[in-house]
Amino acid sequence: MFISLDLETTGFDPQTDKIIEFGAVKFDLNGEKERLSFLIDPGTKLPDIITHITKIKDEDLQGAPKITEVLPKIKEFIGDLPIIGHNIQFDTGFLIQNGIDLINPEIDTFELAGIIFPSLQSYSLEVLSHTLNLNHEEKHRALDDAIAAMELFLKLTKEFTHLKAPLLQEIQNLCQKCNWPYNEVLLNLKSSPQAQKAPKETPPLPTSPHTNTILEEESSSLFELNPPYTPLSIDIAQKADQKTVICVPAQIFKEIPNQTNKLDTANNYLSPSRLNHLKEQKALTQPELTTLIKIMIWQEQTPAPHHLRSIHLNHEERKIIPKINADPNFNTEAPTPKKDQALTITHQQLIKEPTASQKENLIILDLSQFAQSLFYEKSHQLSLDYFIEPLSLLPKTAITESLISKSTILFALLGLFYDKYNDRDAYSPRVYLKTAELQNKEWQDLLASFENLVELSHQLKEIINDKTLGYLKQWKERLNSLKAITSTETDEQYLKLIEKDFLDNITIKAHPISLAPLMQEILTPFKSYKIIDEVLDLSDNGDFSKNLYGIDIFTPIKDLTEKNESLEILISNDFEIPIQSLAELIKDLPGHSVFVFNSKQQIQIFTLKLSKLLKDEDIEIISQLTGSPNKMFDKFRQNSSRALLLLTQPSFRKFEDLHEISTVILHKIPFDPPSSNFISALSQQYRNAFEGLQVPLAASSLKRLIKRISKQNSQLIILDNRIQNKSYCKPMLELINTIATPKILNTASLLKMSSQLPNN
Repeated sequence: MFISLDLETTGFDPQTDKIIEFGAVKFDLNGEKERLSFLIDPGTKLPDIITHITKIKDEDLQGAPKITEVLPKIKEFIGDLPIIGHNIQFDTGFLIQNGIDLINPEIDTFELAGIIFPSLQSYSLEVLSHTLNLNHEEKHRALDDAIAAMELFLKLTKEFTHLKAPLLQEIQNLCQKCNWPYNEVLLNLKSSPQAQKAPKETPPLPTSPHTNTILEEESSSLFELNPPYTPLSIDIAQKADQKTVICVPAQIFKEIPNQTNKLDTANNYLSPSRLNHLKEQKALTQPELTTLIKIMIWQEQTPAPHHLRSIHLNHEERKIIPKINADPNFNTEAPTPKKDQALTITHQQLIKEPTASQKENLIILDLSQFAQSLFYEKSHQLSLDYFIEPLSLLPKTAITESLISKSTILFALLGLFYDKYNDRDAYSPRVYLKTAELQNKEWQDLLASFENLVELSHQLKEIINDKTLGYLKQWKERLNSLKAITSTETDEQYLKLIEKDFLDNITIKAHPISLAPLMQEILTPFKSYKIIDEVLDLSDNGDFSKNLYGIDIFTPIKDLTEKNESLEILISNDFEIPIQSLAELIKDLPGHSVFVFNSKQQIQIFTLKLSKLLKDEDIEIISQLTGSPNKMFDKFRQNSSRALLLLTQPSFRKFEDLHEISTVILHKIPFDPPSSNFISALSQQYRNAFEGLQVPLAASSLKRLIKRISKQNSQLIILDNRIQNKSYCKPMLELINTIATPKILNTASLLKMSSQLPNN
């Protein structure tokens, strides 16, 4: 017998937030036996966002029992049964905080789904319910979510029985090495292969009308072209000659057929020998076990070579990758590309080994994303966990333990240095490591601690052997990164800083202040290059892009974009449009619309207000606040009538189903946050970074957004009147005029114009 449970709460923190609903189901492998659910009075007003997500209102909770009144009933119902749930640690964390001493085994259906279906785009309960045809009617309500988790658990358990008998037996043998809560179920399963499925028909490979134009160009050129780039990448990979290397983003690389000649960095491939070595360990941790099971199932489903970017691993499982990947430090099995065919590689592979392909011609798809990859690959970034990772994988000795201890002290000192000297910025506090900060005694003490680490590391030669050499090489790389950050010799190349990451860990970084020399190093070995991006020309013949990215100023730009002749661009000249007027505007919009923001804070405000104002309209409001981009995009696609998608500019760039969109509403000019490391570092080369860097980048983002609206009879509505009132926005307005003549309107005229869009 098991119990599946779910809670609705006022927030995400068990110490400060309250439970507002409990739902649970007792069941066995044959199905449901008993259920329990009730609302709970939290003793506080509900946040609006919780009411939006759950549809529970304050008046619904009036007269409901307090948590103290129902705790005995919850304890009795749960008993000592194994607890099932989706991201169950969230729910049990709240129950423990409220006084229930849970020692029950916990089985997370999110984890199980990732194991049995290792390559899905999203593992939310909503998406899994839709994918697996589970009954999940009232989402974000405790009992219904508990029932959905029960059905998901039963479905996933049945899927294990469909594994081939030898594979299931090997998995069961590995389970003996770890006390995993799911063992009790898994060890009692027997293989019962389902009926032979008809083989899937292999779909024809996509083609692109632009492939020949790009390949037939003999000289180096830039091509401005809208995504999606996946069909173009596959087509070029099929048709390019053997002298060509095609460099694509990692997400596109995964879609390139395995029968083509393709290569990623060695670290992103599975090493069979290292995988077997992990299997042979006498004992396994739970992340090691779940990673092994997931990979074994995945190996059965996919042909070699096994590309690790294609499998979903959670945070703890990703820490196992250094034990099983084809790291070149261990001389393990990475694929070898064919020399007599065109070669497709990832951005990362080109950056790490620009001359490894030995090809003459280079094609780079998605220059702006390549530039981001180049920036971060050439940066040095160290947190304590990452820094000591190689040491933790070495045998425990007095030397390795001492190095781990001294490294911990070093990062603690960095934390104290950060606490004392950070700039107190409200959004992104950090310490910039410039001359003034590096003259004080605290920094000199930090340097002494680093030198002590280097000195002590010399003693590691005592443990060098075939098994440790790879990890020792990795440790040397970490020390070299720290040296590059702390050395004054690299001050002119990098912006150096200390900040906290999203987990509140101290991180020390060095970011390149110019992309130009890095890009020139990439391009120089090739006789010719073709570079493709959404936006290259800002009505300046590409001068800004060429200077920023280090491309020869005389390289021609060819525009391959299909023009949307019927695109309407409407710009508000009012300082601020009332939210009620925006609701009226959206009410009259046909089809699928997207509302693009610069911050999640603005998304929350508009999600709540528009949901109230449009509650009686036949419009599904899909907000970035309620799930991952993939989850949002799935809901947007599934809606057959009218939907409004609220998301940030970076998330909008990930959305490729552009033909679905009739209207895009832009809340503010899409400036990148000045606190981003990318902007902060590159700003160092400009006297006026706002006008020299941030304004052109915002213009580039604006043009990218406009060009993505490809549907006929579509429109862009810009609510930010700065675009026609501020002098620094003049280049943006001129750029818009090269695409379509905008109409500058007040609120009343804007509402009238937008309502006249044909319903297509």
